[in-house]
Amino acid sequence: MGMLFVGNVLRAADLNQSTPKETVISFAKALDAGDTASIKQLVTGTDKQVAMMEGAGNMMSAMKRMQDAAVAKWGDAGKAIAGEMGKPSDEILKNIDKAEIKEEGDTATFKGQNDKETVKLKKVDGKWKIDLASMPDQGELEKAGPALKAMTKAADDTATDIKADKFKTVDEAKQAFGLKVMAAVMSAGAASQPAEK
Repeated sequence: MGMLFVGNVLRAADLNQSTPKETVISFAKALDAGDTASIKQLVTGTDKQVAMMEGAGNMMSAMKRMQDAAVAKWGDAGKAIAGEMGKPSDEILKNIDKAEIKEEGDTATFKGQNDKETVKLKKVDGKWKIDLASMPDQGELEKAGPALKAMTKAADDTATDIKADKFKTVDEAKQAFGLKVMAAVMSAGAASQPAEK
């Protein structure tokens, strides 16, 4: 089944969840596109876990908007603004055919080229989904919410500034984005700390 993009958004009806491998491919593409509706279709877990993945999708969507603004202004050089965060799925998709996939009934393990690419999946109502409950460092993942929101805002603010001609070069915009991220993440971290008595 083909994957149809409509304005960088996958149509849920075109998601392929027939095998663990196809689900991982669909998830990687949905994450790159920042397509939160498709991401929700491709995962299973608690409301908090799903919300965290939506936050990651929102961040990727903002990164894409920022990169699009940079490319519109500086051409191919603008792609550098997002760095490796621009397409997190590149490594997984590049090595997808070398991945080790073990299916056991309604569960599966997808192991890519390194431990970061190990994903557990579960079959739900006949469709394979990424099992968020099986991801390591659950506590750390849940704490990532404010940082994801902060990075989303920083990327959107930088995209707005690029369109408003506030930067002369892509390097200047990239540096400004980095500073915005640092300030926003520190602010989000401070806001999430319990008040001292």
